[in-house]
Amino acid sequence: MAIFYAGPLLAAGFFQLVLSLKNMVDMVVIVKRAEYRQQLKARKDK
Repeated sequence: MAIFYAGPLLAAGFFQLVLSLKNMVDMVVIVKRAEYRQQLKARKDK
């Protein structure tokens, strides 16, 4: 009987974990892109 309760909870927890990891990766990508653009601007200004 416990498996019936634990299964959906584990699935939901795993899904949330994947979503939070994806959000972290997206944030890193955004930050890296911004840094890259700043470097390109700095090179053009020289």
